[in-house]
Amino acid sequence: MNTNDVKALVHWYVTTRCNSRCKTCSIWCDDRYKSEESSLESRLGLLEQLKAMRFLSIDFTGGEPLLYPGLPKLIQAAKKMGFMTWLTTNSLLYPKYAEALRGAVTQLSFSLDSPFPERNDEIRGIPHFKKAIKAIKLAMSLGEIPMIKATISKENVDDLQAFANLARKLGVLIEFNAEFAYFGNPALDRPGIGKIQAMKGHPNVIISKPHLQFMLDGGNNPRRPECHIGQNMIVIAPDNSLYYPCMHLVQEHIPLKNGSIRETMAQMRQDGHVEKVGRLPFCRRCTIPCYMEPAYTTNIDKYFVQWFAGRLDYVRKRLALQVANRFGAPREKGTRGYR
Repeated sequence: MNTNDVKALVHWYVTTRCNSRCKTCSIWCDDRYKSEESSLESRLGLLEQLKAMRFLSIDFTGGEPLLYPGLPKLIQAAKKMGFMTWLTTNSLLYPKYAEALRGAVTQLSFSLDSPFPERNDEIRGIPHFKKAIKAIKLAMSLGEIPMIKATISKENVDDLQAFANLARKLGVLIEFNAEFAYFGNPALDRPGIGKIQAMKGHPNVIISKPHLQFMLDGGNNPRRPECHIGQNMIVIAPDNSLYYPCMHLVQEHIPLKNGSIRETMAQMRQDGHVEKVGRLPFCRRCTIPCYMEPAYTTNIDKYFVQWFAGRLDYVRKRLALQVANRFGAPREKGTRGYR
């Protein structure tokens, strides 16, 4: 890889702490993910490096990213440098930081696990639904364009239409993501994926057509790996090291050589780390979307065609929703899901 090339994405795990107890995630209870958290000053220095290396987007993630108190300043700095900034939060701390984040997040998303309060809170393991709805409404009142992100599992796969109804009432888009396997949980089955695909025509629903097809195709093939970690994507740990090969299946924290991301990536290539990404035994059939999605934008294949069509669909739906919200298109009152 030529380090002068434009690079797509940084997944930046600003913390691995979490104040949710979700059934579809183990980060909150697995000691493998515990990590020291670096200072805001050091992270601002990493931003400068990432800009010099021509990365385009940063996904600030966790754990619950807003548990890192320096996050608003970090996102503000990233936005001023010209990065596209992504933030997905469970909403619990959003009211505290809403003003500080205002206008600094390119794509602000709120997690929700069911349009039915009781089911949502049972899956998430905490009282959550009402706070999430309140946070979404607050974001909209501040001029943000929030989106709901829903992980679809066997427990909520029959809630898709009610989910879409809720998104329509709130005046937001909702992205349906199929549950993937990585800590012993079963991935969403083929019929479930088919149910997600059937929702693609709803004006408030966003799906990743290439990734759903990738899951149906059996996931990562080590002979032709889709994972781009170490190429046009990196994964930064809370202590400023690089996860290897990724956060979900971390085998090693690689410290920054001389404090430099560029030097560390060059060393990883020299040591053969990058060449092994996607080819390790546990990479077989991997369907973790955050590591596969960048490949769909760069590899000219059937997934690229689906990604491009899906991107156009997202832009069209987002613009239509902005117009409808601005000119007061009527929406039904209330937020409780129903069939």
